[in-house]
Amino acid sequence: MKTKSKREEGAPQKKEKFLPILLGSDENVYGNIRLFREAFPVTPLVLCGALLIGVRGSKLCEIRVVPGLDREEVFVPTLRAVLEEKGKEAEKIVVVPCSDYYAELLARHYGEFEGRISNAMPPPEQIAELNRKDRFYEICKKYRLDFPKTRVLTREEGVGGLCPAEEGFAYPVVLKPENSNATEYLHCRFPGKKKVFFLHDEEQYKKTVEAVY
Repeated sequence: MKTKSKREEGAPQKKEKFLPILLGSDENVYGNIRLFREAFPVTPLVLCGALLIGVRGSKLCEIRVVPGLDREEVFVPTLRAVLEEKGKEAEKIVVVPCSDYYAELLARHYGEFEGRISNAMPPPEQIAELNRKDRFYEICKKYRLDFPKTRVLTREEGVGGLCPAEEGFAYPVVLKPENSNATEYLHCRFPGKKKVFFLHDEEQYKKTVEAVY
């Protein structure tokens, strides 16, 4: 039988070099888990409001589900408590928001986590600008970044504001709500709701635009 000395029993555990905390639970999160695991000997912590199929059942990470995590009154105290807890186990903590709304939340409240997050975050105004699809494409043009042919359809224009065929779009077309990753869209409800719609004809296009707006 091997026994430990009192010195060994009382010795503090060696901290990990760093720990990634991933916000969300979709396929994007799973991709980040794989990347971290392939590059470093770490087990990422997934912190999410609901357990989606992207990481469900995964043994590559630790998972914590906190209902309502996408709401500020839950997000801030939860992440602060997790950072305090995990700060005892890791020298540095990297927090990676894997959706637009988590990025906005983290950017708005970054200063409230008392320097416990090792990675920087852009200011919330810049995050909000990049999250707007209409502004995003203008930024792509400014920096000469390629992107697919795109047209922004406003609520005021409605279904009649755009005929895809007349503007050079060939079916199938992709329709994505401008705020599909934002908290507002996350909590709205309508029949057939999706983050991205693949539409194969004009009838599908009209029905979907009417449902979204």
